[in-house]
Amino acid sequence: MKKRSIQNQLNIAFVSIGVIGILTVTFIMAFLVYNNYNRELERKMAMESNMIAGELAAQNFFNRYYYELEKLSVFAEVSHRVLILNRQASVIYDTEDIDRGKLYAVPEVIQALNGKLSYAYAKQREVRMVVLPAKGIDSDVIQGVVVVMASNREVMATLRMMIYAGLGVIVSVIFLILMASFWLSGFITKPFTELTRQLNRIKDGNFDEIKGDERAKEVDEIISAANHMIRNLKDIEENHKQFVANVSHELKTPLSSIKVLSDSLLGQSNIEEELYQEFLQDISNEVERENRIINDLLTLSKMGNQSTALNIKEISVNELLETVMKRLKPLADKKGIQMFFESSREIQAELDEIQITLAFSNLVENAIKYNQENGVIHAKLDSDLKNFTVEIIDTGIGITEEEIYHIFDRFYRVDKARSRETGGTGLGLAIARQAVLLHQGNIQCRSEIGQGSVFTITLPLKYRK
Repeated sequence: MKKRSIQNQLNIAFVSIGVIGILTVTFIMAFLVYNNYNRELERKMAMESNMIAGELAAQNFFNRYYYELEKLSVFAEVSHRVLILNRQASVIYDTEDIDRGKLYAVPEVIQALNGKLSYAYAKQREVRMVVLPAKGIDSDVIQGVVVVMASNREVMATLRMMIYAGLGVIVSVIFLILMASFWLSGFITKPFTELTRQLNRIKDGNFDEIKGDERAKEVDEIISAANHMIRNLKDIEENHKQFVANVSHELKTPLSSIKVLSDSLLGQSNIEEELYQEFLQDISNEVERENRIINDLLTLSKMGNQSTALNIKEISVNELLETVMKRLKPLADKKGIQMFFESSREIQAELDEIQITLAFSNLVENAIKYNQENGVIHAKLDSDLKNFTVEIIDTGIGITEEEIYHIFDRFYRVDKARSRETGGTGLGLAIARQAVLLHQGNIQCRSEIGQGSVFTITLPLKYRK
């Protein structure tokens, strides 16, 4: 389906509103004119019929049928056709001499002979009638019937002229509205057209911020949101470049070491076996480090895929955290670090066991690597009605406020030299953060230099898809 531009939609809207408005006003005016005309006509006809009936009673006409009606003064004041009928519903007088002598036993005449005033409209002839019973001057006995008739053709012709005039006005107004709407819609859509032009620059890699428009608050809000998006795109682009540079550097470092070690081996003859074994062990360590980096990158890449399917099931968080700490205890023992686990209750939660194990393992392993000799690690588990929290508290070197802002970035290291000594890849916290985000949770850090750090994970007890 082809989409219309905003300008075309505005043009159609303006024309539609104008046409509907004019048609509505035209028909309302026609309806009011028609109703007012008929009310006034019926009032005048009723007055005339009463005048005639009164004059007939005063002259005792129905008992003196030979009386010449033309001599009645009341007819000089009557502007409509008048029929006078006797009790047999026979026309004994017609101002237009059309129906004299004819029987006029229509329902309204029968009702009048029974004493009831009637208003009628003959649609085919477009004639409106007032039918009035004529009584004697001193009695309530019905002597005959007075019928006053008036044609509606004039008012119908007037109404038709109004409608034709309204249609003519509509054509003129449509032309004027089209001209005005083209100008007005162009004025309204101009900021959007300019905004579209500036947004199209992003496709060419131009991330300059868009200039605002003071004429429209709504456009200014869109521009503000677009500029926020542009800033995010700049950050993403910068992060991408930094990531590529970091990956290149991290992958190149072990290869450079391997190259130096292998060249040293090849460049020496009659090398001692002990030195030979030492070089081979160093090469093996660098290969292992390269392997860890690649595996961590693959893990992070899979976790960053929005289509990643989580294997959610209800598990014991207590057992999971205890298992992680038990597995890493030998690493802690090498540095004389004591590890403690605290929990006030058994907590069950809907989690992907593998992903959350990665998060817990990376946090605890970091707490061991960056802790002081003979330090302490506390793992605390607690929950409320909706979420559970895990705190990993260490007595390590601490992290500055500026570094806390970056610690979840890929390849970011607080102490680069020490990180390489401990075999870190710089991806552990990024993996932990991604695993937590996949479960709609959050991870935070607070730290003090020389006192240690606290990493807090908050996750929902029930997984929300």
